[in-house]
Amino acid sequence: MLKAIFAVSFFSDTWLKNKLPYFLKKFFFGNNFNIFAPCTNIVNMTNSRFASTPRTFFNLEAPFVKYLLALVFVMGTVFTQVNATITVNSTPQTNNDFCGSGSPSLILPIVATSNCGAGSITYQWYVGSTFGSATAITASGTPNYSGWNTSTLNVNNAAALGSNTTYWAVATESSGACSDADTLGPFNYVKVNSVPTVTLTPSSPYNVCEGDEAEFAAAVTAPSPAGVLTYTWSKTPDGGSAATVQTTSDTLSTVDTFRYNTTLVDDQDVVQVSVSNACGSGTSPAITVNVNPVPDVTVPSSMSTIQACEGDGFNVTYTISNAEYDPSRGGSANWSISFSGDSLLVALLTDSGSGDTGVNLTGIGSALAPGAYSATVSTVTNTSDGCPRSVSTNTINVNIYPKPIITFSTKPSDICNGSGSGTSFSITVTNAEYTVGASPVSVNWSASITESSFAQVTGCTGGSAGLLGATLTGNGNGTFNYTIPTSMGVGIYQYTIDSIINTSNSCFGSVDTSTISWRVDPTPNITVIPTSNSVCEGDSASFNINVSNAEYCGTTPGSGTLTSASWSMTHTDSTNSTIPTSP
Repeated sequence: MLKAIFAVSFFSDTWLKNKLPYFLKKFFFGNNFNIFAPCTNIVNMTNSRFASTPRTFFNLEAPFVKYLLALVFVMGTVFTQVNATITVNSTPQTNNDFCGSGSPSLILPIVATSNCGAGSITYQWYVGSTFGSATAITASGTPNYSGWNTSTLNVNNAAALGSNTTYWAVATESSGACSDADTLGPFNYVKVNSVPTVTLTPSSPYNVCEGDEAEFAAAVTAPSPAGVLTYTWSKTPDGGSAATVQTTSDTLSTVDTFRYNTTLVDDQDVVQVSVSNACGSGTSPAITVNVNPVPDVTVPSSMSTIQACEGDGFNVTYTISNAEYDPSRGGSANWSISFSGDSLLVALLTDSGSGDTGVNLTGIGSALAPGAYSATVSTVTNTSDGCPRSVSTNTINVNIYPKPIITFSTKPSDICNGSGSGTSFSITVTNAEYTVGASPVSVNWSASITESSFAQVTGCTGGSAGLLGATLTGNGNGTFNYTIPTSMGVGIYQYTIDSIINTSNSCFGSVDTSTISWRVDPTPNITVIPTSNSVCEGDSASFNINVSNAEYCGTTPGSGTLTSASWSMTHTDSTNSTIPTSP
């Protein structure tokens, strides 16, 4: 308003006469519209901000000033009204209980202050389940109230209250220019008649696996209502003293839980809970906790890759630990170990036992075919108590290598030296290949061969067919063919395969048919030498017959004895006679 008044000085009186609304002229001055008469100056104001505007004087008459001052007073009164602030420092708790036996009394104190000065707050107490339905306390009544209009309500005969009673209070500040009112509450009071009766689950003894969470649940079954409860949980270690491990205070809930993660040290602990209300405390039965061990396994690094030859078997070792109960209980837990991976190897490694022990699986896997196998420990379980441990870091890899098999797959027949057709023999090597995944793998091998041959050309004291050396080598499976020509010298020949080895993996194989032998028999040569190339009629003539290449080296392989061969000769003359035997 004052700002508006000063703004008048910026304009000429002519402008004001033209612009001032009619109702304002009428309100302030009635029918006297000539409020700017130059003969009645009250205020003489200039505005030097408008230097280019001719100097103008404004004349305000007395009636205008009178109403202006009245308006300023009213506005000042409105905008200087003080709003009080009540600060509540303390009240009763929201939920409370008291014991109904005996002669109980209740005191409900409120401590509050106002920014308008101490001691200026008034109070009124109410009773009812909601503030909207609550009744103002105005007399002592059956519970024998006092102080219902002060900061402290006294219930002198609380035994007369029902099972649940709710109080409210209104604090009001209305002194001087201050004004405020706060509703405080609810303040619930539960009347209980006995100490709590509490049950505890699970039942004792409580079996739990090491490392798992042990969970206990307390339930208050009486009285009803139970009141404001405090749960005090205690745990007594084996051979030790009880200690409070959890407290749940000031709750209306009739159930509470306690949990903790277990170790073997917690075996034979005793857990108990005490629950209190306004009448006292009740204690649950005690529960003994059996913390059962979870076995573990250690597989040495030497087991990460095992190499064995087919049919020989191999050894696996590992150690089972943590399969013993706490000494206070004593004894060993039964266990089993399971694997995941190749089923044939898994079946060999799966085992069971009792207590901490080293496991030695000796000579297993002799029936495994050549190839690569893998198995990983998956679970070690305490089978006495059903406590498993998942394991995934212990893998056993087994490589089974083949043992080659060699044989004379075809045998030679006896032949005649220098005539007829030759013969042949074959050597076949098998089981020198295996598969890893979908990929074939061939191994190197070496076979040792011994020759026992006796040839006529050396006087049947030795000789060689010249077809095989002392060693035959190769890679993978295969068949090797050899031809015996008729030009081979007279004699008896024999080859023996002594052994074969997988040289890639040092695995000795086996020999199926180990020996072959054959004879090269002599073809006799006959030379006829006549004494004369002509003869006279009636005379007789003679001739000589020479037989060569009619000796051989016996008939028994492995020995050589020079022996004459039987022969027969057919000649043609006028009688077609035959010389029947050797001369």
